[in-house]
Amino acid sequence: MKGALSMNDSWIDEELGRRLKIGGEGTPQLVRARVDETLAALPTKRRVFRKVGYATIAACVAFGGLIGVSVMNPDVARAVRSLPVIGSVFEMLGDDGIRQSGEAGLSSRGNVTAEDQGITMTITEVLYDGVRLSIGYVIEGGDDLRPERAEMYVNGKSVNFSSGERGNKVDEGVYAGLIDYKTTEMLPDQFILKLEYSRMEDWENKVDGNPKTTKGNWSFAIPVKKLTDGVYVHTFSGNDAPRIQSKDVTLTARKVTFSPATTSVEVDMIEPTDIAEVPFHQNLFQLFDDRGVLFQFTGSTSHSQSNNGDKVRLTEYSLEFAPIGRIPEYLIIRPISDSFETGKNEHTAPLNQQQLPITLSLGEAGKLTASRIEFAADETKLYYDIEGDNPYEQAYNVWLEDDSGNKYKGMMPQLIEAEPGRYRFVMKLPQIDAQKRLTLSTIETKAPEVDKQLELKIPIH
Repeated sequence: MKGALSMNDSWIDEELGRRLKIGGEGTPQLVRARVDETLAALPTKRRVFRKVGYATIAACVAFGGLIGVSVMNPDVARAVRSLPVIGSVFEMLGDDGIRQSGEAGLSSRGNVTAEDQGITMTITEVLYDGVRLSIGYVIEGGDDLRPERAEMYVNGKSVNFSSGERGNKVDEGVYAGLIDYKTTEMLPDQFILKLEYSRMEDWENKVDGNPKTTKGNWSFAIPVKKLTDGVYVHTFSGNDAPRIQSKDVTLTARKVTFSPATTSVEVDMIEPTDIAEVPFHQNLFQLFDDRGVLFQFTGSTSHSQSNNGDKVRLTEYSLEFAPIGRIPEYLIIRPISDSFETGKNEHTAPLNQQQLPITLSLGEAGKLTASRIEFAADETKLYYDIEGDNPYEQAYNVWLEDDSGNKYKGMMPQLIEAEPGRYRFVMKLPQIDAQKRLTLSTIETKAPEVDKQLELKIPIH
Protein backbone atom coordinates (compact mmCIF):
# COMPACT_ATOMS: atom_id res chain seq x y z
CA MET A 1 0.00 0.00 0.00
CA LYS A 2 1.37 3.38 -0.92
CA GLY A 3 0.07 5.03 2.22
CA ALA A 4 1.54 2.33 4.40
CA LEU A 5 4.98 2.82 2.96
CA SER A 6 4.85 6.57 3.41
CA MET A 7 4.04 6.13 7.09
CA ASN A 8 7.15 4.06 7.61
CA ASP A 9 9.32 6.32 5.46
CA SER A 10 8.13 9.35 7.40
CA TRP A 11 9.40 7.91 10.66
CA ILE A 12 12.78 7.06 9.12
CA ASP A 13 12.97 10.57 7.73
CA GLU A 14 12.18 12.12 11.10
CA GLU A 15 14.80 9.99 12.82
CA LEU A 16 17.46 10.89 10.26
CA GLY A 17 16.39 14.50 10.41
CA ARG A 18 16.70 14.52 14.20
CA ARG A 19 20.29 13.27 13.92
CA LEU A 20 21.20 15.81 11.22
CA LYS A 21 19.00 18.64 12.42
CA ILE A 22 19.98 22.24 11.79
CA GLY A 23 19.96 24.39 14.89
CA GLY A 24 20.28 28.10 15.61
CA GLU A 25 18.00 31.07 15.17
CA GLY A 26 20.03 32.35 12.21
CA THR A 27 19.42 29.30 10.03
CA PRO A 28 17.92 30.25 6.64
CA GLN A 29 14.39 28.90 6.32
CA LEU A 30 15.11 27.15 3.01
CA VAL A 31 18.03 25.17 4.40
CA ARG A 32 16.19 24.46 7.65
CA ALA A 33 13.19 23.12 5.73
CA ARG A 34 15.27 20.94 3.45
CA VAL A 35 17.31 19.32 6.19
CA ASP A 36 14.38 19.03 8.56
CA GLU A 37 12.40 17.28 5.82
CA THR A 38 13.20 13.65 5.26
CA LEU A 39 16.79 12.48 5.41
CA ALA A 40 16.24 9.55 3.19
CA ALA A 41 13.73 6.81 2.96
CA LEU A 42 15.93 3.79 3.40
CA PRO A 43 15.74 1.57 0.30
CA THR A 44 14.54 -2.00 0.38
CA LYS A 45 17.95 -3.13 -0.79
CA ARG A 46 20.28 -3.50 2.13
CA ARG A 47 22.83 -1.09 0.69
CA VAL A 48 24.02 0.84 -2.31
CA PHE A 49 27.64 -0.09 -2.88
CA ARG A 50 29.46 1.29 -5.86
CA LYS A 51 32.95 -0.03 -6.54
CA VAL A 52 35.28 2.40 -8.24
CA GLY A 53 38.42 1.15 -9.94
CA TYR A 54 41.92 2.18 -8.94
CA ALA A 55 42.29 5.92 -9.35
CA THR A 56 43.59 8.46 -6.91
CA ILE A 57 43.95 8.02 -3.15
CA ALA A 58 42.72 8.46 0.26
CA ALA A 59 43.14 7.15 3.71
CA CYS A 60 43.23 9.11 6.85
CA VAL A 61 41.52 10.62 9.77
CA ALA A 62 41.14 13.36 11.40
CA PHE A 63 42.26 15.65 13.95
CA GLY A 64 41.41 19.29 14.30
CA GLY A 65 39.05 21.05 11.91
CA LEU A 66 38.44 20.47 8.24
CA ILE A 67 38.94 23.23 5.70
CA GLY A 68 36.61 23.85 2.75
CA VAL A 69 38.36 25.37 -0.25
CA SER A 70 35.41 26.51 -2.36
CA VAL A 71 33.64 29.78 -1.62
CA MET A 72 29.96 29.65 -0.75
CA ASN A 73 27.05 31.84 0.27
CA PRO A 74 27.78 32.99 3.87
CA ASP A 75 24.22 32.37 5.09
CA VAL A 76 24.15 28.85 3.69
CA ALA A 77 27.66 28.20 5.03
CA ARG A 78 26.66 29.22 8.55
CA ALA A 79 23.55 27.07 8.36
CA VAL A 80 25.29 23.93 7.14
CA ARG A 81 28.19 24.32 9.57
CA SER A 82 25.70 24.45 12.44
CA LEU A 83 24.75 20.81 11.85
CA PRO A 84 25.62 18.79 14.99
CA VAL A 85 26.32 15.73 12.89
CA ILE A 86 28.68 13.63 14.98
CA GLY A 87 27.12 10.22 15.30
CA SER A 88 24.73 10.95 12.45
CA VAL A 89 25.76 9.84 8.96
CA PHE A 90 28.17 7.27 10.41
CA GLU A 91 25.54 6.03 12.82
CA MET A 92 22.76 5.85 10.25
CA LEU A 93 24.69 4.44 7.27
CA GLY A 94 27.82 2.82 8.69
CA ASP A 95 28.49 -0.82 9.45
CA ASP A 96 29.08 -1.91 13.06
CA GLY A 97 32.72 -0.74 13.04
CA ILE A 98 31.98 2.72 11.68
CA ARG A 99 28.94 3.14 13.91
CA GLN A 100 30.82 2.09 17.06
CA SER A 101 33.76 4.35 16.22
CA GLY A 102 31.43 7.28 15.71
CA GLU A 103 29.64 6.63 18.99
CA ALA A 104 33.02 6.35 20.79
CA GLY A 105 34.12 9.73 19.44
CA LEU A 106 36.94 8.30 17.30
CA SER A 107 35.78 10.05 14.13
CA SER A 108 36.53 13.69 13.38
CA ARG A 109 33.95 16.41 13.90
CA GLY A 110 33.69 17.82 10.40
CA ASN A 111 30.91 20.07 9.11
CA VAL A 112 33.02 21.52 6.31
CA THR A 113 31.25 22.81 3.24
CA ALA A 114 32.00 23.67 -0.38
CA GLU A 115 29.51 25.16 -2.86
CA ASP A 116 29.41 25.50 -6.63
CA GLN A 117 26.70 25.55 -9.30
CA GLY A 118 24.06 25.90 -6.57
CA ILE A 119 25.10 22.58 -5.00
CA THR A 120 26.46 22.45 -1.45
CA MET A 121 28.48 19.48 -0.21
CA THR A 122 29.30 19.08 3.47
CA ILE A 123 31.82 16.56 4.79
CA THR A 124 30.40 15.66 8.18
CA GLU A 125 32.67 12.95 9.59
CA VAL A 126 36.01 11.36 8.71
CA LEU A 127 37.69 8.24 10.09
CA TYR A 128 41.02 6.56 9.18
CA ASP A 129 42.57 3.65 11.06
CA GLY A 130 45.32 2.64 8.64
CA VAL A 131 42.99 0.31 6.73
CA ARG A 132 39.98 2.31 5.67
CA LEU A 133 39.22 5.96 5.16
CA SER A 134 35.53 6.65 5.69
CA ILE A 135 33.88 9.96 4.90
CA GLY A 136 30.32 10.94 5.78
CA TYR A 137 28.74 13.70 3.71
CA VAL A 138 25.51 15.56 2.96
CA ILE A 139 24.69 17.14 -0.43
CA GLU A 140 22.04 19.87 -0.76
CA GLY A 141 20.78 21.36 -4.00
CA GLY A 142 18.95 18.69 -5.98
CA ASP A 143 17.10 15.40 -5.90
CA ASP A 144 19.42 12.44 -5.31
CA LEU A 145 22.69 14.22 -6.11
CA ARG A 146 25.81 12.13 -5.54
CA PRO A 147 29.49 12.97 -6.01
CA GLU A 148 31.33 11.29 -8.84
CA ARG A 149 34.85 9.99 -8.17
CA ALA A 150 37.26 12.41 -6.57
CA GLU A 151 40.80 13.46 -7.31
CA MET A 152 42.83 13.01 -4.14
CA TYR A 153 46.21 14.21 -3.02
CA VAL A 154 48.30 13.42 0.06
CA ASN A 155 50.68 16.24 0.93
CA GLY A 156 50.27 17.42 -2.64
CA LYS A 157 50.99 14.04 -4.25
CA SER A 158 48.38 12.18 -6.28
CA VAL A 159 47.92 8.62 -5.08
CA ASN A 160 45.74 5.62 -6.01
CA PHE A 161 42.63 4.25 -4.34
CA SER A 162 39.50 2.18 -4.81
CA SER A 163 36.23 3.06 -3.16
CA GLY A 164 32.72 1.97 -2.27
CA GLU A 165 29.69 4.14 -1.57
CA ARG A 166 26.30 3.84 0.08
CA GLY A 167 23.68 6.42 0.92
CA ASN A 168 20.07 7.59 1.01
CA LYS A 169 18.35 10.43 -0.80
CA VAL A 170 16.19 13.08 0.84
CA ASP A 171 12.81 14.08 -0.54
CA GLU A 172 13.53 17.79 -0.58
CA GLY A 173 16.89 17.72 -2.34
CA VAL A 174 19.24 16.41 0.34
CA TYR A 175 21.33 13.26 0.00
CA ALA A 176 23.36 11.70 2.83
CA GLY A 177 26.14 9.26 1.98
CA LEU A 178 29.21 7.44 3.19
CA ILE A 179 32.30 6.66 1.10
CA ASP A 180 34.99 4.13 2.03
CA TYR A 181 38.33 4.74 0.32
CA LYS A 182 41.02 2.06 0.16
CA THR A 183 44.55 3.27 -0.47
CA THR A 184 46.92 1.22 -2.63
CA GLU A 185 50.05 2.35 -0.78
CA MET A 186 51.20 3.19 2.72
CA LEU A 187 50.46 6.71 3.93
CA PRO A 188 52.20 8.88 6.53
CA ASP A 189 50.80 8.87 10.04
CA GLN A 190 49.95 12.55 9.63
CA PHE A 191 49.32 14.52 6.45
CA ILE A 192 47.02 16.86 4.53
CA LEU A 193 44.43 15.11 2.39
CA LYS A 194 42.93 17.11 -0.46
CA LEU A 195 39.71 15.95 -2.11
CA GLU A 196 38.52 17.51 -5.35
CA TYR A 197 35.09 16.59 -6.70
CA SER A 198 34.48 17.96 -10.21
CA ARG A 199 31.15 16.33 -11.11
CA MET A 200 27.84 15.64 -9.38
CA GLU A 201 25.47 12.95 -10.65
CA ASP A 202 21.71 13.48 -10.50
CA TRP A 203 20.14 10.01 -10.34
CA GLU A 204 16.62 11.42 -10.39
CA ASN A 205 17.17 13.03 -13.79
CA LYS A 206 18.68 10.66 -16.32
CA VAL A 207 19.71 11.17 -19.93
CA ASP A 208 19.71 8.05 -22.11
CA GLY A 209 19.64 5.94 -18.97
CA ASN A 210 22.61 7.70 -17.36
CA PRO A 211 22.47 10.20 -14.48
CA LYS A 212 22.58 13.84 -15.49
CA THR A 213 25.92 15.37 -14.52
CA THR A 214 26.82 18.85 -13.31
CA LYS A 215 30.41 20.04 -13.61
CA GLY A 216 31.87 22.24 -10.89
CA ASN A 217 34.46 22.42 -8.13
CA TRP A 218 33.90 21.07 -4.63
CA SER A 219 37.29 20.97 -2.87
CA PHE A 220 38.34 20.17 0.68
CA ALA A 221 41.72 20.19 2.45
CA ILE A 222 41.70 17.88 5.47
CA PRO A 223 44.37 17.59 8.17
CA VAL A 224 44.69 13.86 8.88
CA LYS A 225 46.15 11.84 11.69
CA LYS A 226 45.96 8.06 11.65
CA LEU A 227 44.10 6.41 14.49
CA THR A 228 46.65 4.31 16.42
CA ASP A 229 44.99 3.57 19.77
CA GLY A 230 43.70 0.01 19.83
CA VAL A 231 45.35 -0.93 16.50
CA TYR A 232 47.29 -4.22 16.26
CA VAL A 233 49.01 -5.47 13.10
CA HIS A 234 50.32 -9.00 12.49
CA THR A 235 52.33 -9.60 9.29
CA PHE A 236 53.35 -12.95 7.77
CA SER A 237 56.15 -13.61 5.30
CA GLY A 238 57.92 -16.48 3.56
CA ASN A 239 57.38 -19.99 4.88
CA ASP A 240 55.80 -18.61 8.06
CA ALA A 241 52.74 -17.41 6.16
CA PRO A 242 49.66 -19.59 6.80
CA ARG A 243 48.53 -21.27 3.58
CA ILE A 244 46.29 -24.02 2.34
CA GLN A 245 46.02 -25.75 -1.03
CA SER A 246 43.06 -27.53 -2.59
CA LYS A 247 43.56 -29.05 -6.02
CA ASP A 248 45.20 -26.29 -8.08
CA VAL A 249 44.22 -23.35 -5.84
CA THR A 250 46.43 -21.96 -3.04
CA LEU A 251 45.32 -19.44 -0.42
CA THR A 252 47.97 -17.59 1.65
CA ALA A 253 47.54 -15.08 4.49
CA ARG A 254 49.80 -12.01 4.39
CA LYS A 255 48.58 -9.54 6.98
CA VAL A 256 45.93 -9.10 9.68
CA THR A 257 44.97 -5.74 11.22
CA PHE A 258 42.71 -5.22 14.22
CA SER A 259 41.33 -1.74 14.96
CA PRO A 260 38.32 -0.25 16.74
CA ALA A 261 36.66 0.21 13.32
CA THR A 262 37.84 -2.76 11.27
CA THR A 263 39.26 -6.24 11.13
CA SER A 264 41.32 -6.43 7.94
CA VAL A 265 42.75 -9.61 6.42
CA GLU A 266 45.03 -9.59 3.36
CA VAL A 267 45.29 -12.87 1.44
CA ASP A 268 46.73 -14.06 -1.87
CA MET A 269 45.00 -16.61 -4.08
CA ILE A 270 46.91 -18.46 -6.81
CA GLU A 271 44.85 -20.42 -9.32
CA PRO A 272 45.17 -21.65 -12.92
CA THR A 273 44.42 -19.06 -15.59
CA ASP A 274 42.00 -21.48 -17.25
CA ILE A 275 39.67 -21.08 -14.25
CA ALA A 276 37.26 -18.26 -15.07
CA GLU A 277 37.49 -15.26 -12.78
CA VAL A 278 34.46 -15.08 -10.48
CA PRO A 279 32.55 -11.77 -10.69
CA PHE A 280 33.85 -9.38 -8.05
CA HIS A 281 30.58 -9.12 -6.13
CA GLN A 282 30.30 -12.91 -5.85
CA ASN A 283 33.82 -13.81 -4.74
CA LEU A 284 33.74 -13.20 -1.00
CA PHE A 285 35.03 -14.59 2.26
CA GLN A 286 33.71 -15.39 5.71
CA LEU A 287 35.68 -14.61 8.87
CA PHE A 288 35.40 -16.56 12.14
CA ASP A 289 37.25 -15.97 15.40
CA ASP A 290 38.65 -18.63 17.73
CA ARG A 291 35.21 -19.09 19.32
CA GLY A 292 33.55 -19.84 15.99
CA VAL A 293 31.70 -16.51 15.79
CA LEU A 294 31.06 -15.18 12.29
CA PHE A 295 31.84 -11.48 11.75
CA GLN A 296 30.06 -9.18 9.33
CA PHE A 297 31.73 -8.67 5.95
CA THR A 298 31.94 -4.93 5.20
CA GLY A 299 33.93 -4.66 1.97
CA SER A 300 36.94 -5.72 -0.05
CA THR A 301 39.31 -4.79 -2.84
CA SER A 302 41.16 -7.16 -5.14
CA HIS A 303 43.79 -7.02 -7.85
CA SER A 304 44.62 -9.84 -10.27
CA GLN A 305 47.72 -10.17 -12.40
CA SER A 306 48.86 -12.62 -15.06
CA ASN A 307 50.68 -12.32 -18.36
CA ASN A 308 49.80 -13.93 -21.66
CA GLY A 309 51.08 -17.48 -21.56
CA ASP A 310 51.06 -17.67 -17.75
CA LYS A 311 49.57 -20.85 -16.36
CA VAL A 312 48.60 -19.31 -13.02
CA ARG A 313 46.90 -16.11 -11.90
CA LEU A 314 47.65 -14.24 -8.65
CA THR A 315 44.81 -12.33 -7.00
CA GLU A 316 45.55 -10.13 -3.99
CA TYR A 317 42.57 -9.56 -1.69
CA SER A 318 42.18 -6.99 1.05
CA LEU A 319 39.15 -8.05 3.08
CA GLU A 320 37.35 -5.97 5.69
CA PHE A 321 35.07 -7.17 8.46
CA ALA A 322 33.45 -5.76 11.59
CA PRO A 323 35.80 -5.19 14.54
CA ILE A 324 36.32 -8.16 16.85
CA GLY A 325 37.06 -6.08 19.95
CA ARG A 326 39.92 -8.30 21.16
CA ILE A 327 42.96 -10.14 19.82
CA PRO A 328 41.95 -13.79 19.28
CA GLU A 329 44.27 -16.79 19.29
CA TYR A 330 43.48 -17.40 15.65
CA LEU A 331 41.12 -16.52 12.80
CA ILE A 332 39.52 -18.69 10.15
CA ILE A 333 38.99 -17.42 6.60
CA ARG A 334 36.58 -19.31 4.36
CA PRO A 335 35.98 -18.50 0.66
CA ILE A 336 32.33 -18.32 -0.35
CA SER A 337 30.33 -17.44 -3.45
CA ASP A 338 27.34 -15.17 -2.82
CA SER A 339 25.11 -13.46 -5.36
CA PHE A 340 23.35 -11.41 -2.62
CA GLU A 341 20.01 -12.74 -3.78
CA THR A 342 17.13 -13.51 -1.45
CA GLY A 343 14.83 -16.45 -1.83
CA LYS A 344 11.17 -16.18 -2.79
CA ASN A 345 9.80 -17.78 0.38
CA GLU A 346 8.15 -15.33 2.75
CA HIS A 347 7.58 -16.49 6.34
CA THR A 348 5.07 -14.87 8.71
CA ALA A 349 3.63 -15.40 12.18
CA PRO A 350 1.32 -13.40 14.49
CA LEU A 351 3.36 -11.22 16.87
CA ASN A 352 1.63 -11.23 20.24
CA GLN A 353 3.64 -9.59 23.01
CA GLN A 354 2.15 -11.97 25.56
CA GLN A 355 3.22 -15.04 23.59
CA LEU A 356 6.87 -14.21 22.95
CA PRO A 357 9.23 -15.75 22.06
CA ILE A 358 8.00 -16.97 18.68
CA THR A 359 10.08 -18.76 16.05
CA LEU A 360 9.91 -18.74 12.25
CA SER A 361 11.49 -21.69 10.46
CA LEU A 362 13.47 -20.57 7.42
CA GLY A 363 14.26 -23.96 5.93
CA GLU A 364 17.91 -24.29 4.93
CA ALA A 365 18.46 -20.66 5.94
CA GLY A 366 17.94 -21.52 9.63
CA LYS A 367 15.42 -19.84 11.89
CA LEU A 368 14.40 -16.48 13.34
CA THR A 369 13.20 -16.10 16.94
CA ALA A 370 11.59 -12.84 18.12
CA SER A 371 12.13 -12.53 21.87
CA ARG A 372 10.98 -9.04 22.82
CA ILE A 373 9.25 -5.94 21.47
CA GLU A 374 9.33 -2.52 23.14
CA PHE A 375 6.79 0.21 22.35
CA ALA A 376 7.75 3.84 23.00
CA ALA A 377 6.35 7.25 22.09
CA ASP A 378 8.84 7.81 19.27
CA GLU A 379 9.97 4.35 18.17
CA THR A 380 9.55 0.60 18.47
CA LYS A 381 12.37 -1.85 19.14
CA LEU A 382 12.26 -5.46 18.01
CA TYR A 383 14.75 -7.95 19.48
CA TYR A 384 15.36 -11.19 17.63
CA ASP A 385 17.85 -14.01 17.14
CA ILE A 386 19.04 -15.43 13.83
CA GLU A 387 20.36 -18.97 13.60
CA GLY A 388 21.84 -19.98 10.26
CA ASP A 389 24.71 -19.58 7.80
CA ASN A 390 23.84 -16.06 6.66
CA PRO A 391 22.77 -14.18 9.81
CA TYR A 392 23.65 -10.61 8.81
CA GLU A 393 21.79 -10.73 5.51
CA GLN A 394 18.83 -12.53 7.08
CA ALA A 395 18.66 -10.01 9.93
CA TYR A 396 18.06 -7.16 7.51
CA ASN A 397 15.08 -8.81 5.82
CA VAL A 398 12.71 -8.46 8.77
CA TRP A 399 9.63 -6.24 9.10
CA LEU A 400 6.27 -5.95 10.88
CA GLU A 401 2.82 -5.55 9.34
CA ASP A 402 -0.45 -4.55 11.02
CA ASP A 403 -3.96 -5.77 10.20
CA SER A 404 -4.55 -2.69 8.01
CA GLY A 405 -1.71 -3.70 5.71
CA ASN A 406 0.76 -1.07 6.95
CA LYS A 407 4.34 -2.32 6.80
CA TYR A 408 6.96 -1.18 9.32
CA LYS A 409 10.53 -1.53 8.12
CA GLY A 410 13.40 -0.41 10.32
CA MET A 411 16.91 0.84 9.83
CA MET A 412 20.06 -1.26 9.72
CA PRO A 413 19.75 -3.86 12.52
CA GLN A 414 22.39 -3.67 15.23
CA LEU A 415 24.19 -6.76 16.50
CA ILE A 416 24.04 -6.84 20.30
CA GLU A 417 25.23 -10.38 21.10
CA ALA A 418 26.88 -13.22 19.21
CA GLU A 419 27.82 -16.80 19.86
CA PRO A 420 28.55 -19.60 17.38
CA GLY A 421 25.40 -20.26 15.38
CA ARG A 422 23.25 -17.63 17.11
CA TYR A 423 23.25 -13.87 16.57
CA ARG A 424 21.02 -11.42 18.46
CA PHE A 425 19.92 -8.17 16.84
CA VAL A 426 17.79 -5.15 17.68
CA MET A 427 15.98 -3.25 14.95
CA LYS A 428 14.53 0.21 15.46
CA LEU A 429 11.16 0.68 13.76
CA PRO A 430 8.68 3.58 13.65
CA GLN A 431 6.30 4.19 16.52
CA ILE A 432 3.55 1.55 16.52
CA ASP A 433 0.38 1.46 18.59
CA ALA A 434 0.86 -1.36 21.09
CA GLN A 435 -2.81 -2.29 20.68
CA LYS A 436 -2.47 -3.10 16.99
CA ARG A 437 -2.51 -6.70 15.82
CA LEU A 438 0.91 -7.29 14.29
CA THR A 439 2.50 -9.90 12.05
CA LEU A 440 6.22 -10.70 12.01
CA SER A 441 7.52 -11.21 8.47
CA THR A 442 10.79 -12.17 6.80
CA ILE A 443 12.05 -13.39 3.43
CA GLU A 444 14.28 -16.40 3.37
CA THR A 445 17.89 -15.56 2.49
CA LYS A 446 19.91 -17.98 0.41
CA ALA A 447 22.89 -19.51 2.15
CA PRO A 448 26.22 -18.82 0.44
CA GLU A 449 28.15 -21.58 -1.29
CA VAL A 450 31.08 -22.46 0.99
CA ASP A 451 34.44 -23.87 -0.11
CA LYS A 452 35.54 -25.70 3.05
CA GLN A 453 38.50 -27.24 1.23
CA LEU A 454 40.10 -23.78 1.25
CA GLU A 455 39.29 -22.96 4.86
CA LEU A 456 42.43 -21.26 6.20
CA LYS A 457 43.39 -21.04 9.88
CA ILE A 458 45.48 -17.95 10.70
CA PRO A 459 47.35 -18.07 14.05
CA ILE A 460 47.70 -14.65 15.68
CA HIS A 461 49.76 -15.36 18.80
